[in-house]
Amino acid sequence: MTPPSFVAQLGGQISLWIGGSIISVIQLPIYLSSAFCAYLSRGATTKRRTTLRSDAIGSENSPKTFEAARKARRRRKRGDRLTNVGKTYSHQSHRRQSRHNAMRAAIGEGLRRVLMVPPKHFSVEYAINPWMEAGVVVDQQKAMDQWTELKTSIEREGVHVLTLDQVEGLPDMVFVCNSGLCYRNKLYLSHFRHSQRIGEQKPFAAFYKRLGLELYGTDYAHVFEGGGDAFFSDQNTLWAGWGGPRTSRKAYEYVQRMGDFETVPCELIDPRFYHLDTCLCPVGIDSALWFPPAFSDDTKKEIRRRLPRAIAVSEAEAMAFVCNSIVIGRRVISPKGIGQETQMALSSFGYTVQEVEMGEFMKVFNAIFLS
Repeated sequence: MTPPSFVAQLGGQISLWIGGSIISVIQLPIYLSSAFCAYLSRGATTKRRTTLRSDAIGSENSPKTFEAARKARRRRKRGDRLTNVGKTYSHQSHRRQSRHNAMRAAIGEGLRRVLMVPPKHFSVEYAINPWMEAGVVVDQQKAMDQWTELKTSIEREGVHVLTLDQVEGLPDMVFVCNSGLCYRNKLYLSHFRHSQRIGEQKPFAAFYKRLGLELYGTDYAHVFEGGGDAFFSDQNTLWAGWGGPRTSRKAYEYVQRMGDFETVPCELIDPRFYHLDTCLCPVGIDSALWFPPAFSDDTKKEIRRRLPRAIAVSEAEAMAFVCNSIVIGRRVISPKGIGQETQMALSSFGYTVQEVEMGEFMKVFNAIFLS
């Protein structure tokens, strides 16, 4: 069960990253992420200034003009500076972005808005993953307090949090990230495997339609569980979980119709890690938090090739849902349980870690990204 985490850029392009917690990131316009919230927006794309202001640098024949033009040419050679993931960037000279610029396009950069569903009706009424036990009592006040702490932590990073009311009778609606996958101004709706969650499809579809997103997957032909199994690590790369008990690999043939991006299939082999966001969390463009035993040998090789600085977490960390973290800028917001060695590795890459208590949501083996 992936936490509802979406980020949407209302009015920009939409790129959805959904994870396994209470957050859903929707970039847009909308980018779904993996926590108890959905990221709803990033800053708007700014057009690059390609003309010189004569009022600022003097007449067109002055030495200042030539010097400014020379500096402008140098800037163009270095490439545009990227500030957001999934946005449309223009380059006047059509030059390739440098690696430094690409690094700035890492997940979490420029995040502006997030969607979260308050856990007003959160409970454990059924068991649809190996960790759930029907009838486990949820402390409603603790759940709300933990959700509020997560929301506050996100807002502290300068992200605006929008909320959508939970529908009574849909206890897992708090895991927004599972509701779909957003790419530019398009959103592929989830089709849940288990009947207990199918009722979530209608309220989320209505919400995304109000945002003006072009909806895909409305025929619900194949099982697809949104940001829990699929998320972008940059504007061109979709990590696609399959082989587990949820999303069908066939679904990605239809998801691919949303745009021109590369899909990286990730075969899950450990039933304990039923969604991709329970065992993989991209950090930047060449790193991630991941639990290798959850993947097939071929997938492990591919992850190591594409993410050479990936940080392998211990089994204890994986069971604490550390891979279900979210990344906002240079901050990693993680469930409690992340080890010192992992924190030091993230620190060496320029990231700081904030741990958030998610104990009530861990009763269904969900954490931040899914919310």
